[in-house]
Amino acid sequence: MERSLIERVRREVQEVVNVLKKVTITPAMRTELEHAGAEENIGPLESALEFYKHVREPNVVARLTPESAAAEGHARNVRTRAYEHIYSVRYDDVPPAWRILYSVSSFALVHVFVEQQRPLSAIHTLDLALMMGHPDLSDIAHQLMKIVQRLRREADERESNEENGSSGASGRPQQGKGNSSARGGRGGNADDDDEDEDDEDDEEDGEAGGNDDDHEDETSGGADDTDGGASGGTSSGGDRRGRRGGGGGGGRGGGGGGGRGRKRQRAPSRGKQRTASLLRRWESRLAAATDAERHARPAPITVLANPSPAVFWKTCIEPHRPCLLRNMCTGWPCMEKWRDLSYLLDIAGDRLVPVEIGERYTDDEWRQELMSFREFVERYLVSDHGEIGYLAQHELLEQIRPLRNDIQVPDICMVEDQDLRKRLCAEHTKRFRDHSSPDLDRIAVNTWIGPQGTKSPLHHDPKNNVLVQVVGRKSIRLFDETETPKLYPFPEEDMMSNTSQVDCSHPDLEKFPLYAEATSTVVSLSAGDALFMPARMWHYVESQSPSVSLSFWFA
Repeated sequence: MERSLIERVRREVQEVVNVLKKVTITPAMRTELEHAGAEENIGPLESALEFYKHVREPNVVARLTPESAAAEGHARNVRTRAYEHIYSVRYDDVPPAWRILYSVSSFALVHVFVEQQRPLSAIHTLDLALMMGHPDLSDIAHQLMKIVQRLRREADERESNEENGSSGASGRPQQGKGNSSARGGRGGNADDDDEDEDDEDDEEDGEAGGNDDDHEDETSGGADDTDGGASGGTSSGGDRRGRRGGGGGGGRGGGGGGGRGRKRQRAPSRGKQRTASLLRRWESRLAAATDAERHARPAPITVLANPSPAVFWKTCIEPHRPCLLRNMCTGWPCMEKWRDLSYLLDIAGDRLVPVEIGERYTDDEWRQELMSFREFVERYLVSDHGEIGYLAQHELLEQIRPLRNDIQVPDICMVEDQDLRKRLCAEHTKRFRDHSSPDLDRIAVNTWIGPQGTKSPLHHDPKNNVLVQVVGRKSIRLFDETETPKLYPFPEEDMMSNTSQVDCSHPDLEKFPLYAEATSTVVSLSAGDALFMPARMWHYVESQSPSVSLSFWFA
C-alpha cells in the first residue's frame, strides 16, 4: 500500500513539474523587474525554475537534494521579500514587479504542497498568484490549478471510500466512524475540508520550510504558517486576523482507531448541517427580496428592452445618459445557477478571494482580508455577523474560469464601427485633457457579492459601466457630472479623488451644506435588470438583500 501511494504521488508531482517547466521570466517581466530595481531577484528565481527543466523523476522519498533545496530556498526568500510589499497595501495596489516576483516564486513552490499531499495549500497559493499575476503567467497558473483541483477531488474520494470500507468492516453505521486515511483525522465530508486541512497545515510547519515564511503563507492559504492563520490573512496593513484553533484530529499520519473515530464521529453531519443551514438562510433572504420587488416603483430614467448596439449608442452613449436595460440577460446561465448557493460553493468553495471588511472603503477601520469563498459565505454572506464583508470589484471570472461559461459579454459594450471608434478617441482626449487612447477592446468584468447592507460610497469611474444584477436587489443613487461641486470630492492629490466625502446614507449637512442642493435619481435594480452609467457619473450603491452583481467596464 505504501509503495502504491509513493508511486501515485510521484506521478502527481511529475505532472505538476511538467507544467512548471513552461514557466519563464519573459523579456517584458525582466524589463519590469529591472526598472523597479528588483533585478537582484531574477537570478534566484531563474535558479528555482531551472531546477524543473532537468527534473525527470521527482524523488518523493528524499525530495530535498542539495540542488532542489537551494532552488526552493531561493524561491522562499524571494516570495517572503515580495510579500513584505504585498502586506502593506491592497493586493491589487502592489507594484507590478513585486506581483511578478510573488507569482513566479509561488509557482516554484507548488510542487512541495502537492508532494506533501496538501492540495488546498497549493490551491490557495495559486489563487494569490493569479490575483498577483502577470498576463504571461495566467495560463500556466490555470493549468496548474486544474491539476491540483483534480488531486483535491481524488483525495476526497479516496477518503470517502476508505471511510465506507472501514465502516462496512466494523459493522457500525457509516456516520459513526472517523477517518483513518493517511491525511489524518479529516472527516470524509467536503464541507469540513477547510477546517481540517487548515489544521493539517498548521501541524506541518517543520516540513515545509520553517518560520521564515510564516506571515506570508498565512495569506496564501495556510501553507507553512506557524501562528494559526491558516486561511485568513490581510493585505491592508497591520491587522493579521488569525483563524480560531481547531482540534488536530491526529496529525498527518494519525490513525483512526475506534476511540479516535468516535472522537470525530459527528464531523460529517456537522458539515452537512452547516451547509444546509447556509442554504436555508440564503433562500429566506432572497425570498424577502422577491417580495420587495413586487412593490418596486417604476424606473425614473430611460428604459430600454434589450436594445441593439446602434440604439443603445444613440440613446445612451452619445448623450451621456444613464439607462435601465431590461431583458438583456435573458438566457444567461448565471441568472439561474448563481441563485443556487450550493453551485457556487461547489465551484469556488475552496478558492481564495479578497474580501473587504467594513461598511465603506472610506472608513478608517476598513480593511481587506483573503479567505476561502466558503469562509466568506459562512462569516458574512448569510450570517448575522456584526461586520460587513464584501467580495467587491474583483475579476472573479478571470480567477475562476468555469464561471465565465455562465455569462455573456453584452454586445452593447463592444465598439466595432471604425468611425465611432475615432469619435470616441477624440471625445476621450477632450474629456480627460490628455493624449492617451482609450482601450476600446478591453472589457473589464468585475464581480460583486455581498450580504444586505453593503455600500459603495458615492464615487465615479473613468469608464462606461453596465451593472448587471444577477441575484437580489440593489439601490443606486445617481448624480450627473455637473453636480460635482456639490458633492465634495476628496482633493485631487488624494488617491480617492474620484470619491465624495459625503456619506449618502447619513449626510452631514453642516459640514457639506451644498449636498442638500444636489439633484439625484434613485434606481432600484432587481435580478435580471442592468443599469448603464456613463463614465464619470457619480453613483452611490447599497444592496437591499444578499446580492450578486457583475459590472462591465468599457471605454
